[in-house]
Amino acid sequence: MLTPDQPISDKKKQYRIADKSRDTTYRRRYAGLIGDVHGQARTLETVLLFLQTLALDVLICTGDLPIKGYTQSPETVQTANECARLLQSVDVQVVRGNHDRNFVENAADPLLAAMFREEWDASREAVAFAKSLPKTRRFETPRGDLLLCHGFGEDDMAGIYPGGEDAPIAEALKRAGAVTGGIRYLVAGHTHRRLCRTVAGVTIINPGALIGDKESPGFATADLETGAVTFYTVERGGDIVAL
Repeated sequence: MLTPDQPISDKKKQYRIADKSRDTTYRRRYAGLIGDVHGQARTLETVLLFLQTLALDVLICTGDLPIKGYTQSPETVQTANECARLLQSVDVQVVRGNHDRNFVENAADPLLAAMFREEWDASREAVAFAKSLPKTRRFETPRGDLLLCHGFGEDDMAGIYPGGEDAPIAEALKRAGAVTGGIRYLVAGHTHRRLCRTVAGVTIINPGALIGDKESPGFATADLETGAVTFYTVERGGDIVAL
């Protein structure tokens, strides 16, 4: 187990995640679920340090690396770069959020590039990482496939909120092909609200967000064979508490 003062770069070889990337028959059972990051590098590091104490098969993240409502600034550069390094250092599987998309699009805008040349040059690492992220990722689990996305499928601005009727969600899942496409789990972010509900045979999980703007910052773990999901909150002092 690592202690908080150990550099994150020392963690990769100690991280107890099964390396099955070349085994196409491998079905991931135990997952660490990280929601929208929004520049919370210290919280992200705390979460990764905790998750490395568990025997996990995969770590996944719903994206949105830049600070929420960001403007290009030295703080944006520093936190975006650091979050990208942390996620890559332990092979977290990340999808592109709407803030990641905006980050990449703004970096390519000639006017913004001219206005913030120094900042864009400094954030080149984070921009390259965000640009490489897919809209969705799909994983095999013992009970069927898991679809990882930011919002809902390829729509990074859609969101599934707690409460409400099942019927509209079921219809959206059907239109997206999730019901007929062998999807058993849908892991999504965007709303910054914890969620675990099963609709039309698809279990929808939102691990919450690290930013803590709508509820306390947190994340989740899941046993994808039994369907058990545990939510955690990260308290101000860095303590992690299961909810």
